[in-house]
Amino acid sequence: MKLKIFSLVFSLLLSGTAMAQEYGVALGFHQTSATVESTGSTGSVSGKLGFEGGLQVAFELIPNLRFRTGAMYNQRQFDYKIPAVGTLQFNYAYLDIPVGVQYGFNEMVSVFGGMIVGVKA
Repeated sequence: MKLKIFSLVFSLLLSGTAMAQEYGVALGFHQTSATVESTGSTGSVSGKLGFEGGLQVAFELIPNLRFRTGAMYNQRQFDYKIPAVGTLQFNYAYLDIPVGVQYGFNEMVSVFGGMIVGVKA
């Protein structure tokens, strides 16, 4: 199932990059944070280092204004330690699809914002 979703998204992005003004590969690491609300136990949560990677594209709408999107595979991992039980490990994998706009003041300075749609892989 993961391969089918990845193949579909990759083929859609590949066809879009032929018309894209800018495209590239993004790789990185991030620290996951989580909170657990529980009335019965006094556990603690510790985040782990996660990996993310994918493709990003940007289409110029008008001069200095671009539409940004892509597909990013994202790992979110954390441990939940309960004194009487032990440590529970949670490992989530998501396919994030960022959707946003970017305004460039000049060639060196831009601001962007938007949202991310996360699909659990």
